Amino acid sequence: EGYVWRYYVRENPAIKRNLRNNALSLCIDFNNETALKDGLKYAKAYWQSSDKTKDPVAKGVPIKFIPKSKRKYIFYKKVVKISPKSKRTKNLSYIDIKRYEMALYQALSTAISAGNIFIPDSVGYRSLEAELIANHIWGKDKKTILKSLADCINTKPIDEILTELKDTLNELYKGVNQRIKSGANNHIKINMDKDNIITWKLPYKKEADAADNPYYEKFKTIGIADVIDFTANKTNFYDSLTHLVSKGAKSKAKPEHIKAYLVSQGEAIGHKKTAESSDVSYQNLIDMEGKFIRVDSLVEAGDIIIDAISDLPIFKYYNLSDYGIHASLDGQKLETKYQTVLSRYSTKYFGYGKGVVSYSLIANHLPVSTKIIGANEHESHYVLDIIYNNNSDLKIKAVSGDMHSVNRVNFALLYLFGYDFMPRITQMNLKAEQSLVAFKGMKSFKNDIIKPSSIIDEELITSEWDEIQRILASIARKDVSQSTIIKKLSSYSRKNRTLKALIEFDKIIMSIYMLKYIDDIQLRRNVHRALNRGEAFHQIRSALFQVNGKKILGKSENALEISNQCNRVLACCIIYYNASLLSELLTQAEARGDEKLCKQIKRLSPVAWQHISLLGNFVFCENAQRLDIKGIVESVLAKFD
Repeated sequence: EGYVWRYYVRENPAIKRNLRNNALSLCIDFNNETALKDGLKYAKAYWQSSDKTKDPVAKGVPIKFIPKSKRKYIFYKKVVKISPKSKRTKNLSYIDIKRYEMALYQALSTAISAGNIFIPDSVGYRSLEAELIANHIWGKDKKTILKSLADCINTKPIDEILTELKDTLNELYKGVNQRIKSGANNHIKINMDKDNIITWKLPYKKEADAADNPYYEKFKTIGIADVIDFTANKTNFYDSLTHLVSKGAKSKAKPEHIKAYLVSQGEAIGHKKTAESSDVSYQNLIDMEGKFIRVDSLVEAGDIIIDAISDLPIFKYYNLSDYGIHASLDGQKLETKYQTVLSRYSTKYFGYGKGVVSYSLIANHLPVSTKIIGANEHESHYVLDIIYNNNSDLKIKAVSGDMHSVNRVNFALLYLFGYDFMPRITQMNLKAEQSLVAFKGMKSFKNDIIKPSSIIDEELITSEWDEIQRILASIARKDVSQSTIIKKLSSYSRKNRTLKALIEFDKIIMSIYMLKYIDDIQLRRNVHRALNRGEAFHQIRSALFQVNGKKILGKSENALEISNQCNRVLACCIIYYNASLLSELLTQAEARGDEKLCKQIKRLSPVAWQHISLLGNFVFCENAQRLDIKGIVESVLAKFD
């Protein structure tokens, strides 16, 4: 670590140039962090003094904010004369001011991230209180606000909620252990060592919905432009791409220009290469971008296609269970072609390059929602954000994700917003031993295999419920981004009583889910299959981006999101075309009474692209011949005869 501090001294001119003005100008709410406040106050006075080239004597310099383990790198001893004329000397402790400055910046960064100090004028680093409905408004209008949000959040009295959860949890502990002991649950492996200590684990055989199934080789190959045309003719999604000037605009986007732009950005080819390999000019693409393209319109276009897919006969067979649509969440790492604010280094995913994450919600194979986030951001902060802002007609009931979707509040928040959170939990046996909770004493579980590790503090939850409801209402009203509030709830190291109560409530919901996960093999299969569908969608996106080395285009946050949404629209077009083929194939197979073929078709994923040409020279301007889905299917069925 000594080398690191020597590096800071060597790079002090750059550190000073980039950080000092920020430290001097920021308005910081130090809350109760007096030691850090004193340190910054001293540093400001020193920087503004006339004699700022000499290291100060340690005595009187605030150092409490510096961890003891680092102080040895900040201090140094120096022999000095007692007076100019005296020969007597003494050892004095000095502060290396360059290292002190860096230690101050580190302490400020840590305190801001932990939620111990705030920057009121910022969006991401102001206090949690600043994000919520004001106390005086909440006190006056609480009933009205909750009534208006009754369709979004659980507004039942907390006593009623806790009673229901207590009954559910107690029954689960009893039922889960009984089924294990009786052998009814034969999908759990129990081991007993020589000391009669029982351990268990959940074996599982992977079951996948394979993407790009070889069955699609039976269909004739067509170009991506024809797929877009077919989807547009059936869904009219072109109508969502209106002129930026809502009133008085006489021009309307030409279909050939829309197709070319979607391919240019959605496949990350770029306008110049698209113009060189197609019959649409570079200027046409620039005009299209300047007049008709915005994120909201592209999102709407994707939603229109998704709603049309949900109306096709094949769609109902994609449900994983009878409780409703089971979606999945996952992030896909995408390297960026250009340097942007969101781009971050990650040697694991991008090598020496930089990239972002496309975080997507996949429901029944469909990309219901997608959003570009920084590669350094935790995906769990965006779980509720991306689900709650779903604008399609698909009503999602359950959501799965990997361990990146789990934090200390997501189980609670999703439950209170009416969703079942069903993540895939790795090492479930260890997680259960550490995290399971109960309402009653531990003695009643002494003979059980699956048992809790702690007791719930009901009084804390009940006493803080009013504040928890204020948090829920603030999120539901969408006055600020849900991810901003959840980031603060899930990452602040400083916990007040309200946050502790919300975390305590989260443990109840997580315990109920883990017990169901242990007991129900079909639930586990559904979780895995939902996540596999998300992985399949990532494959089709990668296939679309492969033209440019899987690098997403965009020099700004907005441009990255436009490319992301263009890619989503292209994927939706491909899935719509495939679902249309499968729907017609199913209809004709049913008419022929071929039950074996019907069963096979129902299990086929619509996520496939081997029969679609994504590369080559594109023809956008010619009037494409309308695809005859019925004729294509009849030619495929003829091969079975």
